[in-house]
Amino acid sequence: RDRFVYADLARRSGAVVFSSAMGDELSNEAVFLRNGYFTQGLLNALTGEQADTDGDGRLAIGELYDAVRADVRSWSDLGDGPTQNPVIDRDNLRARFSLPQLSEAQRAAFAEAL
Repeated sequence: RDRFVYADLARRSGAVVFSSAMGDELSNEAVFLRNGYFTQGLLNALTGEQADTDGDGRLAIGELYDAVRADVRSWSDLGDGPTQNPVIDRDNLRARFSLPQLSEAQRAAFAEAL
């Protein structure tokens, strides 16, 4: 089944939609995580060092997706239900999009805030 981000493609806005699960799946939560699988996977990717596989200090969409998907699948495999599969859709495949990786000091401040 094809998935598309419906937008004015002539604008090439670079919109990126990162969903916690496919349309026919549930988004799971876990008491042991104190979050949903997707939310915790996203937090792990943004605050850990493992997701930045090329070591450039930024998380490209592919790096972010791979890290979050691995976490979500490992936690959903522990449960009784079907596997949860995060999905990324975008309207402009040429657009480069990345997020900054948190520094050590920022990670420590973030951990304290939790």
